[in-house]
Amino acid sequence: MSLLYDWLTQVASDRGGNKALVYRDNYLSWRGLKHRVERRAQEFISMGIKKDDWIGLMLGNVPDFVILALALSKLDAVVVPIDPTTASQEFELMLDAVPLRAIITR
Repeated sequence: MSLLYDWLTQVASDRGGNKALVYRDNYLSWRGLKHRVERRAQEFISMGIKKDDWIGLMLGNVPDFVILALALSKLDAVVVPIDPTTASQEFELMLDAVPLRAIITR
């Protein structure tokens, strides 16, 4: 497992009920964040995503980006952030250059 996931586990243990993510009028505690990360990691495993797979996250600045990036880090997969406003020509160039196994969008 990654240092990032190990860090999340430690913080969730130390600060469980404190706010971890705040988005608009909603928030997620550290315990809640860890729970969602673990659920998403299991979903990725069931989809066949594994260590060293390159996964594109084309989500923008939303809580799901953080949750999915942490879940992928638990699996030691490579997170490739992709700006949702990327022009199609730039996107095609990136797809040619990066060995993505999957792209996750909204």
